[in-house]
Amino acid sequence: MDGGRLPDGRRGAAAVRRAVGILSHPITGAVCRLLLGGIFLYTAVPKLTHPAEFARLVYGYRILDPSLVNLAGITLPASPCPGSKESRARSWCSGCFPGAARR
Repeated sequence: MDGGRLPDGRRGAAAVRRAVGILSHPITGAVCRLLLGGIFLYTAVPKLTHPAEFARLVYGYRILDPSLVNLAGITLPASPCPGSKESRARSWCSGCFPGAARR
């Protein structure tokens, strides 16, 4: 690439720098976290308000013993991530997500 030009003659370096600047801005990160949190809340509410339906969905996957399905249907939607601040158990997240251990 000569002078920041792409093989077809277009300039790409300035566009890449602009995109990196936008994506690394703190407000962009905050907006993305809020959107993702909203999605998680939107998907969690039906599981919390209708645990019997959620237990039936868990049973449909057939990955648990039928005797554990009701327990999973009640406890899974209300349990925090093992690496969240609520549980203080960082070992799981640090193994799966190495960047989580640095926070």
